[in-house]
Amino acid sequence: MKIPEINSLLIGQVGAGKSSFLNTINSIFEGKISFRACNGGAENSLTQKLQLNSFHKLLVRDLSTKKYLRFRICDTSGVNEGATIKNEDISFIMDGHLPNHYKFELDSGASTKTPGFVKEPTVKEKIHVVVFSIDGSNVSFLSKDVVKKLKEIKSLVIERGIPHLVFLTKIDEICELVSDDVSKVYKSKTVRDAVNRAADLFAIPRSNVLPVKNYEKEHELQTGINILALLALRKSLMFADDFLENQCELKQENMEALNKQD
Repeated sequence: MKIPEINSLLIGQVGAGKSSFLNTINSIFEGKISFRACNGGAENSLTQKLQLNSFHKLLVRDLSTKKYLRFRICDTSGVNEGATIKNEDISFIMDGHLPNHYKFELDSGASTKTPGFVKEPTVKEKIHVVVFSIDGSNVSFLSKDVVKKLKEIKSLVIERGIPHLVFLTKIDEICELVSDDVSKVYKSKTVRDAVNRAADLFAIPRSNVLPVKNYEKEHELQTGINILALLALRKSLMFADDFLENQCELKQENMEALNKQD
């Protein structure tokens, strides 16, 4: 398929830790705590740009080879009540139409006249896997508007046959056991209940909800935090690989059909 990098799209509520996850992954591969991506708990999402090459931009690369890693995490404005990213923009992103650094406008969506708009995107420009970032500390208290918006986005994802999963963040805030030792995450009934609620909300298998703890207050890297983040990242990349395998088969079938016509 000649795909240079995997494109993974992060979507989630405001303050759910999308940018923090970017920082966590960057920290792991840099070998030190990094806060390159803007994050925080503002009223509106602090992420105002689509960063198709976030890892390239954040200089995340294999320290042994000095080469950039072969995946890109795309960050979006957070889903909020009222002012939020439009479904049309989400569709354009997943279909590979919007350029890097596209700035979301709350009063108007993107169009074919948007500067840098990609009219005929190939598979390499499209999104290969979608990750919903959900705050584990309030998964039971999401507003109806936010839930409605997330389900609308999920429908758009399913329409395109894109695999999707959930990263359940802030697990240390819901369980004292995990707060003291993140390696205890799979022994926590509280975290397990939160995973079950998230799975029910998105109607996906429990195994597709990955608990993660982002670097936020820590001053040094911790193995337990790294393991959870890398497990989540690896599963998302495996899902993307499955998607590309399907695309490869589809391409071959189309070529065979054309050859028969000739």
